Amino acid sequence: MVAPRPPTLKSTPTPEQALRDGYHQAILGNAMDVLQTKRQRAEGLRQRYLAININVQNNPELNNNAQIHHDLVTTQNNIETALRNLQ
Repeated sequence: MVAPRPPTLKSTPTPEQALRDGYHQAILGNAMDVLQTKRQRAEGLRQRYLAININVQNNPELNNNAQIHHDLVTTQNNIETALRNLQ
């Protein structure tokens, strides 16, 4: 029969380790904030795109313009790609 191992005590980090860990946590927190900001901006752009698209559909002159339709499709694809990449 094998004797159970005694519980191990976690060592207290050195000041250098604590500083490094705190630094890494700060970097991670900052990166998460940046990511959230980019998500919000992409979602804001998506909302603006939707509003523009509705305006184009309601304006016969703009609605018949092939270049505008092409640009809207390209914009929509870029926004959707950005949102997927930011997940």
